[in-house]
Amino acid sequence: MNQDELYQRGAKLMESDSLYDMKQAWTEYLEPLERDYPDHAYKEEVAALRLKWEAAKAPHPSEAQLFFQQGELLHKQGNPAAARQVWRNLIDVFEDVDAEKEWVNRARRALADLEKAALNKDRWKNVRTALERAKELQQQGKLDDAERIWRGIQELYRNDPAAANILLEIERARQEK
Repeated sequence: MNQDELYQRGAKLMESDSLYDMKQAWTEYLEPLERDYPDHAYKEEVAALRLKWEAAKAPHPSEAQLFFQQGELLHKQGNPAAARQVWRNLIDVFEDVDAEKEWVNRARRALADLEKAALNKDRWKNVRTALERAKELQQQGKLDDAERIWRGIQELYRNDPAAANILLEIERARQEK
C-alpha cells in the first residue's frame, strides 16, 4: 500500500467516533505511514489525527471534553441555549490549545447542528397542534385547561431562542381571554 492509500484509509476511519475504528485507523494505516514513509506529504494532517486518537483513548477526560459533554447533556435535557453557550465558551477558551482541537471541532459541529435544527420547519408542527388545542379550550371557556398547555410550552421552551415566536403567540392568545 502506498502512502496516499495509507493516509486516505486511515483518515476515513478516523472520521468515526468509534474507538475501535480509530484504533484500527491508527494501527493499520497511520502508524505504518509514519513508520514507513517518514517524509510523507500528510505530516500536518496526521499530527491532527494523532491528537484526535490521543484524546479519544485518554482514560481521563480533558477539560474541553468535560465541557463538550456538559453541553451535550444540556442539549439532551432540552436546554439548547445553555448548550450553545457552553460550546461557544469551550471554543473561545480552548481554540488555540492543540491538545483540545478535537473537542473544539466537535463543539463547532454541535453548534452547526443546533443551527440546522432551529431552521427545521417541521420542528414546530406538534407544538402548533398543542397551541391549536389550547385555543379550542379557550374558545370553549376552559381557560384553566388552555393555561395548563400554555404554561407547559413556556416551561419547555423558555431557554430556546428559536421558540420566541411560539412564546409570543401564547402571550397574544392570553390577551384574547
